[in-house]
Amino acid sequence: MAAGFAAEMRKSFPSVRLLEPQLEGFEPSGAKAKAIAILQGSPDIIGAFSTTGNGAETWAGAARTTQRNVKIISMDYTRQNLDLVKSGAVYAIVAQPLYEEGAAVADLGARLAKKEPVEFRNVLAAKIVTAADLEPYYEILTAAGQ
Repeated sequence: MAAGFAAEMRKSFPSVRLLEPQLEGFEPSGAKAKAIAILQGSPDIIGAFSTTGNGAETWAGAARTTQRNVKIISMDYTRQNLDLVKSGAVYAIVAQPLYEEGAAVADLGARLAKKEPVEFRNVLAAKIVTAADLEPYYEILTAAGQ
């Protein structure tokens, strides 16, 4: 995802300087420490895209710690991530189509079981959710008991 995002950014915004994709990691304190180091090592950073579910908190925490204004886009519409978007600490999250992903896995599994050919890459559209678009995702979480 990060490489695809970077490729599209380079194509659409050739004058924007991008760092190579870096994995901040999944352990929260280590991930935040790495994000802080990235921000401190590159004072011209104005945006971050994280492909991990905890990336919103990782980068929001790093931005707070370094007192930097960073436009953050991360993954997953957990309540914590929606709250970070609502507060303005995170610009947006990518709402992965969880139901559609599950249905696609079932369909692909059935096709493979029948020895039918399947495409290696099966891309599903995922909405970028900003503060103006949060309510349906809070409703999904509430309906799921979260």
